[in-house]
Amino acid sequence: MKVKSEMTNIYPRAERVELEPIIGSSRSVARAPVRVAHESTSPPSETGDAIFIGAVPEWFKRDSLSEHERGVDITVRNRIVDFYQNKRRNIGVGEVYGLFAVEYEIGLFDSILGVFNVCEELRLINTTYSGITEQLFTIETNGSSNNSSNGNSSNNNNNYSNNHNNNSNIINTTEYTYLTEKYTDPTSFIGAKCGECNKQAEYFTSGFEFSCEECRGEDARHHRITGELAAALWDKKEEYWLLRGIEEHRDSWESVAEMVNERSGSGRRKSKEMCIFHFINQGILERIEEYETLPFSKFENQTTALVAFFSMLDGAISAAVAGEFLRVMQKKEREAECAEHLIAVAVEEAKRRVELKRRKIGRLQEVKLDAWIKKIELKMDAIEEMYGEVEAVRGELVEKRSNLMDEIARLN
Repeated sequence: MKVKSEMTNIYPRAERVELEPIIGSSRSVARAPVRVAHESTSPPSETGDAIFIGAVPEWFKRDSLSEHERGVDITVRNRIVDFYQNKRRNIGVGEVYGLFAVEYEIGLFDSILGVFNVCEELRLINTTYSGITEQLFTIETNGSSNNSSNGNSSNNNNNYSNNHNNNSNIINTTEYTYLTEKYTDPTSFIGAKCGECNKQAEYFTSGFEFSCEECRGEDARHHRITGELAAALWDKKEEYWLLRGIEEHRDSWESVAEMVNERSGSGRRKSKEMCIFHFINQGILERIEEYETLPFSKFENQTTALVAFFSMLDGAISAAVAGEFLRVMQKKEREAECAEHLIAVAVEEAKRRVELKRRKIGRLQEVKLDAWIKKIELKMDAIEEMYGEVEAVRGELVEKRSNLMDEIARLN
């Protein structure tokens, strides 16, 4: 299935929206839902804009497989790990598949995907994280300076050990680290705990901050955790079988949804509409889609989501709504008022578009009726001409018959 690389993804992902603060000061700018807890205790080293964790676990051996890696192709595993170490950033399935595209057939992609998943689960790859707090680097820097200034080597070792343990505690318990992950485990919603009181979480934000009913307060950024929402999220296998299903069944979305539900093994049922919507939301380039998407109704910036939704219905309606928003964004204090006004504008524009289409259909029907009348008139003229020729021939034959009878009478 070929897709033009020049196509533009018009659907909102997790990009920052600059128009949001104009509507109200109580809501924060929409940001990417990228929170993933990291459990590594190896000290980070800063490289550019991201922090690269390059150390592999102690049990990892290049020439043999551990008990955690049973059934894994060791050659594929080593090449994936080496590729990640060379890139020094998180890698995607498409990049890994590019390593083996020449040597492996397309049908063997299942085995490559399995090795990739095992490497991720065992934290051999994709442990690069950005956005870590400055507190971690402050403690690490202070610990290093204390070690260099102290003359006692045993005290140096103790201080460094204590500081390193403090850093590990910060990574594991105190602070959240952030990974640019493309997928979110749907089961993480069900067992999530409130960040304040450690009770069962009932709400979450787009930044994956979990809260219970008591700790949520009046924050409008929180959305209720439901089983329907968890079932709407996609994992890697489901997305892979979605693409395979589209490749095999084309636009037969019932067959595509059935293939996803049967082959993925996740136990979460995906409907035909969910498959269509997720396929539309996929990015064209490999690195575009690094963040888990949320439904339009769950976006913090409802205005942008509203405009994007109208663009799926009719481009003229979306353009009218966007233009109206630019005119009223400084007059409306609350986003609810702004959304209500924009919906009213969309309704009026939709009515106008419907009326224009009705007129156009009426004109087309009139043209079609005129064409039918002209066609009938031409057929009638042809029939009359045909009967006229027959009558003329008949008259000639009758005249000849009469002349012959007169001649026979004279001869007798």
